[in-house]
Amino acid sequence: MAKPRSDFCMRADISRLSFVSQHGAAMAITAAAADASKGTLTITATPSGFDGSKDYSLSLLYSENGRSYQTAYTPVKVITHPTAGSLTINIPATAGGKYGVGASYQLSAEFTPAYVTETEVTWSVDDPTIATISEDGVLTPLKNGTVTIICTSKDNAEATASITIEITGGNLPLDEGGISQGGAE
Repeated sequence: MAKPRSDFCMRADISRLSFVSQHGAAMAITAAAADASKGTLTITATPSGFDGSKDYSLSLLYSENGRSYQTAYTPVKVITHPTAGSLTINIPATAGGKYGVGASYQLSAEFTPAYVTETEVTWSVDDPTIATISEDGVLTPLKNGTVTIICTSKDNAEATASITIEITGGNLPLDEGGISQGGAE
């Protein structure tokens, strides 16, 4: 059996490894696990300086006995998770700030910063008898009242936003001074 050229594959010595990056970003290697039988090296690193607004590339640098070997630059996909307070709801403006029964309104979620990559959300309302909302953010008012719309990040439940709106334009029950319209709404 041939002896490996370096004992690195067996020990995964992270002191010999570093990343070279572009655009001021950095990756601090915190662990490495080698599998000589598969010829693989799995590196765990902590990123810093990545903001998701640029295209990044990294190169792996291996140093041993005064020599250095560097890989070609490889594109890196930056994944940016939403945080608490980073989510807002965009809702179409209406005359008087009220939303009408019989109409529908497309809402959208907006994350700050704009380069957040994990942007899937769930929508809900606190009273589905007043309005409903579809999984893609279409609000449908059903009857007069006040309803709170809630938007929550699927990636981080702490990233949530809500807005309370008034629904108008539906039939109102008449029950003034003995006049009734038989339960109409």
